Amino acid sequence: MDAEAWGQLVSLTDIDTEPIMLMSDSFTIGRAKDCDLPYTDNKLVSSRHCCIHKDESGTVWLCDSSTNGTLLNLKVKISKGNKKELQHGDDFYIVYKKGEEEKNVGFVYQSMAELAKEDSSEAEQTQEYETDANILDATVADVDVNFLDDTEEDTPDDTSKKRPKKDEDKDESEPVKKMMKTLEESKIDKGSGNTTEVPSGENKKESKEDISKEEASKMKSGAGTTTAVAPAVDEIEETLICSICQEIMYNCISLQPCMHSYCAGCYSDWMQKSNECPTCRMKVKRINKNHIVNNLIEAYLKEHPEKKRPEEDLKALDAKNKITKDMMTPTAKEGYDPDNEEEEEEEDYTDSDAVDDEERTVPPAIGFNPPVFPPAPPMLFGIGTPFFGARPTATKCRQCSGYVAPPTVPPTGIFQTAINAVGTALGLNQGGYQTTGTATEKKEEEESEATQSLGDGAEASTSDGKTKKMADPELKDEKTMPEAPPYNCSLVQNHVLCQCCLQPMPDRRAQAMNPANNIPPQQCQICYRAYCHAYWGCTKNECTGCIGKFKDLNFGKKCLNNLILENVYESEIFKNYVEANGISVKQVLRESLLKLDAGQYTCPDQSRFTINSNTALCYTCGLRNFKELAYQYRKDIPKEDLPEDAQKRQDCYWGKNCRTQRTRPHHAKNFSHVCDQIRTT
Repeated sequence: MDAEAWGQLVSLTDIDTEPIMLMSDSFTIGRAKDCDLPYTDNKLVSSRHCCIHKDESGTVWLCDSSTNGTLLNLKVKISKGNKKELQHGDDFYIVYKKGEEEKNVGFVYQSMAELAKEDSSEAEQTQEYETDANILDATVADVDVNFLDDTEEDTPDDTSKKRPKKDEDKDESEPVKKMMKTLEESKIDKGSGNTTEVPSGENKKESKEDISKEEASKMKSGAGTTTAVAPAVDEIEETLICSICQEIMYNCISLQPCMHSYCAGCYSDWMQKSNECPTCRMKVKRINKNHIVNNLIEAYLKEHPEKKRPEEDLKALDAKNKITKDMMTPTAKEGYDPDNEEEEEEEDYTDSDAVDDEERTVPPAIGFNPPVFPPAPPMLFGIGTPFFGARPTATKCRQCSGYVAPPTVPPTGIFQTAINAVGTALGLNQGGYQTTGTATEKKEEEESEATQSLGDGAEASTSDGKTKKMADPELKDEKTMPEAPPYNCSLVQNHVLCQCCLQPMPDRRAQAMNPANNIPPQQCQICYRAYCHAYWGCTKNECTGCIGKFKDLNFGKKCLNNLILENVYESEIFKNYVEANGISVKQVLRESLLKLDAGQYTCPDQSRFTINSNTALCYTCGLRNFKELAYQYRKDIPKEDLPEDAQKRQDCYWGKNCRTQRTRPHHAKNFSHVCDQIRTT
């Protein structure tokens, strides 16, 4: 024999689902298949999320065993290992996303004993009536029933048969009185006093039609029903009400840019507490007097003088009004400009989707005029006049006539520093100081030169006596300085600043669009920023190559520390593998680009741009795409080539999409994230 249900769960988020009966003392909800109510496809539900338990005393408890907790009555969050008493009518959510209602999973608990009590109480409160069948069946259209035969007598009992059982002393309801009165009047002939006459023939037909129209009008106007008619809402009055005092506005003012309106006295009190709009919380920039609304209020109060506010209230509002004409007039300090105002409002009300669309829009390669950088007027001690009569000099780059190369050694001494500062102010020093490499860098360069002389695949001994297998010299992770193409800047040559070293170079981006000119790239094809390394070599010491073809970019070994999924542990495994096999970062890039060109690999910016091994990219955009290629390269490494502790790790449920791997080193070490997200079926 089946156990009797002691409670039920009604879904708050799926109205089509039937109530779930609770028969056993313990009812489990979770993602596991053996749960009483399984949610196998919902990733936001824990394997055993919560349990509804009924103890021996009959008390019902909601016990949580999840990671994210359970929300009870939208107020109390039950954390893992805790429980709360569950009463009749309580609602709880195992998944609750405030802005994403479609993902919510919630229920209302109902006790079967309490439901039975509610049903019995409703049945007792129901009023029963004994009515005449002829009266209940009578309708406006059923005219024959509404007419009485001339043989029937009109007795007091005929008009008092519909009475409640519980209250027989109460008078008849108003609709029944009106209906009986109509029936009595239909029997009385207007010319013969109190005598009754049965209508016949055409007179009877006309009388029926008149009564039908009269009853229909009464039923339409609500006279024949017991429902009270709600008073009509005055929409104009609702529009003219101040949201602060909830009365019709007096001396109306409007806030900009949101245009919400209030009483001047009411907003004066609010203005002392906050500079935001009371309704939308937008920052108020100006206050204007709303003459149109004031005229509408004046006309409305002439039609409805009873709704005018008392004189005492109006005097109190005038006394509280602190808004002056100076506040309504924009000052010069604010820099008010109507054109500017439109731009600011557009920024305030910009939709995030519109911003995304603008970011996805790909501008043309040369969609703007190349910027010209005229030199600033010479300044000395804040005086903006030429020093010793010198005229402002034009911007000069390495390919301009009369270019003076900057010194290679930084200035020493106060006097030399002052001379260089004056030279910079006069426009004589166009470049930064180029410092020579450090001793460590020189040492590495000597080792690299010695290695190149050994040939491909050779083993070179370092200064510490260790041997290291070297890769192809062309694929070494070193910065190479290209030769600048032959060119002489004209007197009206436009220059553009390199975004890495901030030095000018001739703007030849329009000419570079024609491959026949054989001009190195000066602009990234993704972010459209200008860089100079591919054109003539960037002089910044920290720069390893700020722009170039994707296959020629030099990311260096420093990128290996955080290359794979920005996961330190996965990046360390990949770094050890690369160093153990004598593979350079540039070699990993070349092999990955071959598979990218073949369609085996993908990169993030492929959805918006055409990315291949010859695409001109800056260091930042190239590294972003190289990280995805390196992840796919790491994924193709056989598992047996990895360290033993890396082979034993279990795959993370979220795979490469796991966010915890970047913040929890313990989690990153114990689980493998070089995998796809686990799909449950």
